[in-house]
Amino acid sequence: MAKPISAKTIVFAIIIIVCFTSCQQRQGEQALQAPEQAEAQAVAPPLFLQVLEECYGQHFSVLDTNTLRWHDGDSLLLDDGKQKNCQELIHHADIQDQFHYTYPKGSKMIPTDSCFDPGRIRNEPFFQKMYGETKEAVKANLVEVAWGEERLMVNKVNGCSDSLTKVVQQLHHLPDSLKQFVFPSAGCFNYRTIKGTTRLSCHSYGIAIDINVKHAHYWRWAKNKDIIKYKNAIPYAIVEVFEQYGFIWGGYWYHYDTMHFEFRPELIKYAAYE
Repeated sequence: MAKPISAKTIVFAIIIIVCFTSCQQRQGEQALQAPEQAEAQAVAPPLFLQVLEECYGQHFSVLDTNTLRWHDGDSLLLDDGKQKNCQELIHHADIQDQFHYTYPKGSKMIPTDSCFDPGRIRNEPFFQKMYGETKEAVKANLVEVAWGEERLMVNKVNGCSDSLTKVVQQLHHLPDSLKQFVFPSAGCFNYRTIKGTTRLSCHSYGIAIDINVKHAHYWRWAKNKDIIKYKNAIPYAIVEVFEQYGFIWGGYWYHYDTMHFEFRPELIKYAAYE
C-alpha cells in the first residue's frame, strides 16, 4: 500500500512549480525586451551630434542622421562622405569633421602630430548660421564685457558673453603674478580672415579673445614656418579657467596660437564624454 504524500512534500512541489514558472516568465519578458533595447541602441545618435544638440540645439532640429534643419528653413549636411587629408580638413570641413580630433582638455600636452589642430577645423556656414552671416548681423549680437579696464565686444548668442564674464571673474581670483598673462587683452571682435587664408576667424563672430600678446607665441611668427617648434609661456592655470566655461585654447594646436581662446563648448563636452 502506497504511503500518503505528506503536506510538506506538496508544499515543496508547489514552490518548485512557482519558481520554474516565474523563471520562464522572466526569460520570456527579457526575450521581448532585447529587440527593443537593441533597436534603441541602434538609433541612438552619434556622440558628436548629441553634444551639438546640447550646446546649440535651440538653432536647429535634426532632420535625419545626416541633416540639420535650421529654424529659417535652411539645412546643412553633417557629413559630406569625403575622406580628407590635413589641408582638406582645414579648408573644406563638414560639421562632423570638426570632431575629427578630440580636444585634449586639461592634458597639458605638447602637440607633435602636424595635423593635430582641434578647433581649427571649422565648417564656416555652421558658425555663420548661429552668430551672423555678415559683419552687420554679427554686430547686432554683440554686447560689452568688462575685461579689466577694457570693454570688449562679445557675441551674446549661445551664452558666449555670459561665459566670458564668468571667465574674467575667475581670473581676478588668480595670483597677481598670473594676471600679467591675461591683461590687457589683444582684442575680441574683429571681422577678418585668418592670416594666410580666405577663411573667417572666430574673432569675426565675436566668440574669440586673444590675451596679452606680450607673453604669447604664434607659429606664424617663426622665422622658418616650415619647421614648427612648439613654444608656450601661458600658465595652465589660466587655460583651465577658460576651459571651465567652454573655451578651447590655441596652445593645444600643432599650429599653436597661445594667446588665443575661442568659445567652443561642443568640443569641451565631447572631450568630457569620450
